[in-house]
Amino acid sequence: MMKTLVVLIAAFLVGVCSQRPQDLITSLPFYNGSLGVQYSGYININQTTGKYLHYWFIESLNKPATDPLVLWMNGGPGCSSMDGLFYEQGPIHFFGGPDNANLTFNPWTWVTVANMIFLEAPAGVGFSYSNTPSDYNTNDQQTALDNYHFMKNWLKAFPNFAQNPFWISGESYAGIYVPTLAALVSQDSTINFQGILVGNGVTDWKFDVFWQSLLPFLYGHGLISATNYQNIQTYCLGPNPDQVKCNAAVDKVETALSDIDIYDVYGDCFHQRPAFPTSLPSSFTSTRSRAVPPCIDSDKAITYLNLEAVKEAIHVQDSIQWVICSDILNYTSTVQTVIPIYQQLMKGGFNILVYSGDTGNI
Repeated sequence: MMKTLVVLIAAFLVGVCSQRPQDLITSLPFYNGSLGVQYSGYININQTTGKYLHYWFIESLNKPATDPLVLWMNGGPGCSSMDGLFYEQGPIHFFGGPDNANLTFNPWTWVTVANMIFLEAPAGVGFSYSNTPSDYNTNDQQTALDNYHFMKNWLKAFPNFAQNPFWISGESYAGIYVPTLAALVSQDSTINFQGILVGNGVTDWKFDVFWQSLLPFLYGHGLISATNYQNIQTYCLGPNPDQVKCNAAVDKVETALSDIDIYDVYGDCFHQRPAFPTSLPSSFTSTRSRAVPPCIDSDKAITYLNLEAVKEAIHVQDSIQWVICSDILNYTSTVQTVIPIYQQLMKGGFNILVYSGDTGNI
C-alpha cells in the first residue's frame, strides 16, 4: 500500500511540473552547450478570436524552485523579446560564423539567478499571432490586459512556479508595458507579485520626447556640436520656428549618429536601421519615435529563427516569418504617463527599479 502511494505521489508531482511537455525544448540547432530546462510554445489568451502569445521560458540555473520568476518584454511598440533573449540578458547568444547561426552560452545571463519568461507581445509580434486579424489593432490598455491573461494562463500551465516571487521587467517602450501590467497584477492576490524592473523606459510623453530627453543627452555626451544644438533650439523650439532650417538641423543630428548606437554609445553599430523615423513630425513640440531599434545585428536572429529546424525545436508556427519588429501591428499609444502607476505601486509597498544609462549592457 505504501509503495503504491509513493508511486501515485511521484506521478502527481511529475504531472504538476510537466503540464506542458509538448513545449519542452530538447535541443537547439547550432548550440552544443547545456540547455538546462527550457520551454517554448503558445498560450491562448482569447478562445473566441484565437489569440496566441509565444513565450520562451528558461528555468533558473540556481534554485528554480525558489528563485524569482521574471517576465521580460522588449518595447517598440511591436518589437520581439527574442531581442532580449539572444542579444541582451538571455542565456544564448550568437557568436558569428558564416551562416550567422552559431550559438554560445552568455555567462552574464539573468538565468543564473532567476526563472525567465521572454514574452512576444502583443499578438502580431514575433511568433505571436491571432486567427482574427483585427486583433493586430491594439493599444496600451489592451496590451496590458492581454499580458495579464497570458500570465494567469501561464501560471495555470506551470503551477509549480505560482508561489515564486514574481517580477515584471522590460526596456524601452516596455516602460509602458511593464507598469500597466503591474497595475493589474498588483490587484491579484493569487500572484506573488514583488515589483518591476524598467530599463531606459518610456515614462511620460511630456518629457520623453526628442527635444527634452534625447537631444540634451546627445549634446551632453558630445555626440552633436554646440552649433547644431543651438540651431535646433532656435529653429525648432524658438518662438519663431523655421520648418526648413529645423529639418536641416535634425538631419545633421541623424548624420552625426550614423555610427552611434544610441542605446550603447560606446558600442558598435551594425548600420541596419536609421535612428529616427524617415519623416519628421508635423509638430515641433513632441515626437514619439517608433523607429525599429537601430544598430542591432538582427540578421543573425532572423536567419536563425526562420530555420525550419529551429521552428520545430521551439514549437512555433512554421508559416510565420519572424522579424525583430512587427510590420503588421497597428499600435496606438493611449497611456500618456505611468508616473501615477509608479506612485500607486509605491503606496502598495511594491519594489521599483528604474535604470537608465548610456551603455546597453544589461
